[in-house]
Order: sequence, then C-alpha cells, then structure tokens
Amino acid sequence: MNISSVTKNNLCVSCGLCAGVCPKQCIASVFESGSYLPTVDENSCVNCGLCHRVCPGKSDDFTASGDNIFFGHAIKCFAAQVKDKKLLAQSTSGGLVTALTKNLLRDKIYDAAFLVDTYNHDAETFTRRFDAESDFADVPKSRYVTVNHSRAVRYMLDNPDAKLILVGTSCFVRGILNVIKQFKLNRDNYFLAGLFCDKTMTYNVWRYFRQFAAADKLHFRTKEPNGWPGEVALEIDGKKIFLPRQFRMQMKDFFCVERCLYCLDKLNRFADISFGDNYGDAPLPAQMDRREGTSTLIVRTQRGEKIFDGYRDEFFTREISPEEIYKSQHVDVRSKNFVFGEYKSAQVGYPINVVPPEVSFAVRENSNLRREYESLLVKQRMSRENFFPNVAAEIWRMIIS
Repeated sequence: MNISSVTKNNLCVSCGLCAGVCPKQCIASVFESGSYLPTVDENSCVNCGLCHRVCPGKSDDFTASGDNIFFGHAIKCFAAQVKDKKLLAQSTSGGLVTALTKNLLRDKIYDAAFLVDTYNHDAETFTRRFDAESDFADVPKSRYVTVNHSRAVRYMLDNPDAKLILVGTSCFVRGILNVIKQFKLNRDNYFLAGLFCDKTMTYNVWRYFRQFAAADKLHFRTKEPNGWPGEVALEIDGKKIFLPRQFRMQMKDFFCVERCLYCLDKLNRFADISFGDNYGDAPLPAQMDRREGTSTLIVRTQRGEKIFDGYRDEFFTREISPEEIYKSQHVDVRSKNFVFGEYKSAQVGYPINVVPPEVSFAVRENSNLRREYESLLVKQRMSRENFFPNVAAEIWRMIIS
C-alpha cells in the first residue's frame, strides 16, 4: 500500500510528494546510490495508501492528456524574451518563469511560490516558499538534479485556501494534480508552471564535478561567457571555472534517474503554461537577441492564457506553431521511451495493450533499441556504484570522439 514498491522498481523520481502527504510523517529521504529515496518506517506506517496514490513515478496515463500524447493541448505557442535586461542576463534562457512569478506575487494575484534558490547540492535540494518581499537573486537558472517538493505539499494541505505558484518538471506537475484530486483541493488556487525536461539527474553528478574542484556552486547552464545555450560552470569562492557544454549532454546518460528513460512528457503537457528553451530557427523580432536567450512557451489552459495575457507587455514575443516546437525539441524521439517502458514491463503503468498512434510499428520493432536501453542501464549502474574515474574517462572519450 506504500511507495516501497516504486523505489524497489527504480521508478522513483525523488519528488518528495509521498513524504508531503504522509499523515504519520513516517517517510524519510535516505541517500542511496546517488539519490535521495523515500524510505518508509514500517512500524509507523498505517497503510493508508496516500503516498502510493499521489506518486507520479508509478504510472504515466497518457490517455488523459488528449491530442498528441507527446505534445498535449495548446491554446497558443510563443517564442519570448523578458524585457528586463538584468533578469535576462541572470536567466538560463528567456527569463519568463521568474518574471511571471515575481509579477504575480507583486500584484497579489498569488500569495506565494515554491522555488529553488541554491546551486550547492551537498545536501538534498528542497523548494522553499517565496513571497513578494523575497530575494529572487538565486532563483534563476536550471537545476538538473531532482528536487524535493515535500514542503510545498505540506503547505498546500495546511493552507488549502492559499493561492500558490508551483514550478517543476512534468513528473512533479502530474504528482501535484494527483494531490489536488486526492485531497479535493481547489484547482483554481494553483498556477502550475511546467518546465520542459530532458532527464533529471542524481546527486552523483554533483559529486562527479566535485572531484575536479572543491566547488561551492554548480551552474549546469550559464550564459557566461559565450551566451545562450550556455556552458557548465563550477564556482569556487566567487570565481567561476567554465567547462565545455558537451559535458552537460554527455553526462545525462550516466547520471539520469532511471524513471526518465520511460517518460513520454518532455513538454509538460498538464501544466497551465509550459516553458523551455527556444531552439527553433524561425526569424525573431528585431528586439529579441537569440544569443541572450529566448524561451518557448506553450499556453495550455484558460488560466495560463489569462496570466500570460495580463503580463504580455513585459516580454518581447512572437507566436509560433506547435509543429515548430515539436520539431525543434525533437519530441518524436520520445517514442523510443515508450518502447523502453515496454522493456521495463507493466511496472511503468502504461495502459495495458494500448499503443499510442505516435509510436509506429517500425519503432517498436527496432532491434537497436534493446541494445541502447541495456547500454543506458549499464552507464547508470556505473555512476550509481561511484566508479567516477571510469565514468570520467568514458565521458571524455565521448567528447573527444
């Protein structure tokens, strides 16, 4: 009745929602093989099943999203860039999420937001509560490690009338919707800002970089010194060491959470607005400098449309097509994740005997995918077992080749 089976099957995404809803508070995060995994105190557990029911890792019901399963519903799509040059420089791409959050809190449309404000991952990374008076200096930029949202969930349950901004990856958004449904919370109280996600990583990625230098902070992406899409930076006593961006791409195969191999939802299809990098090659308005970073956003709900329209003057925008996003984000690659999920078996929770039309017969019969899947599991095992010299050598070999 609890989430122990999810952890056992390597389907946990370390989101912390299970601990947040536990009425006995008997679920603790334990660091194991690079991840903070929920561990249940069986002596205190009353088998209420709440943790299992809200868990986004155990299943991915793509039949609920409608439209194309990899894209989801869209009202409008934009390429956009915040006009505030200071905020733009601090951001990973176009600065949309931070700008909208600050404005919504300033205008008291929402009471608080739960965000991450650290680049140090010596301990588990949690979101914390921000209001209009908070310092947002360390909020921008991407964190590629898993984030614990248990504090946000507890706040939701303790303050059911609070209007909150919740920001996270697709698994987190699905889990929050599970929480809202399970506890009959008012969906209108929550603005779900969804982040495009192409795999999150375990904390062994932090330990991997720390073997090169005793860094205080890790910036997975910073537009210093070469502009968007950004380099990797280690910060030591305020000084930054920049590493080739290839590191960021190559290390994903080693350090990603296994559950990410089965995820179909790169574009966060259940959010109110989904945000990501703009990799499209269509011309942009003259005011938008691609090198400074631009964002892609997909407005998915009427709530999201009202919010974005209310602050449209804060941004430079160009409307773009869903097809442009689909192509530039290489969303069709997700079809192989469905096949990986079949290899994993029904543990992933896909509807039995339902194959989405976007996954062709040719993809499912591709014999190379079995070898690719097994290779990815081997790489992840290497990183989990802390063979960092081996992992480092393999990444360097891939970069050099």
